[in-house]
Amino acid sequence: MEATPVTQSVTSLGLAAKLPQLTKSTLSRVVVDNPAVRVVCFTLDEGQSIDPHREPDAEVITLLDGELELTVGERTCTVIAGDVVYLAPGERQGWIATKPSRLQQIIVSPGPVG
Repeated sequence: MEATPVTQSVTSLGLAAKLPQLTKSTLSRVVVDNPAVRVVCFTLDEGQSIDPHREPDAEVITLLDGELELTVGERTCTVIAGDVVYLAPGERQGWIATKPSRLQQIIVSPGPVG
C-alpha cells in the first residue's frame, strides 16, 4: 500500500468484502499508513492468533465482530464485539480468536508530523 499523506483525507470502502472471513486463516489489510497513524483491519477465524509482540507506539483495538482472548503483559481478558482496548506503547500483547472475529487496530505515533 502507498503511504497515506497526513494532509489528505481518505475513505476506505468495501473493507468487509476485501477481508472475508476464511476458514483457518488470518487476513489483514492496511487502510491508512502515514507518520501520524496506521490503521489495520483484521479477520481471524476461530483459533487463529497474533503472537505476543510489542508495538513502540500506542494502539487502540476495536473488536467489530466475534470474540478474542487478549493477553497484555501478564493479564488475560475476554474481549467481545463492541469492546475497545487501549494499549500503551511498548506493552507486550497477543491475542487469539475464540470465535471468528473482525477487528480494527489503530497505531498512533506521537510527535510532530509534516
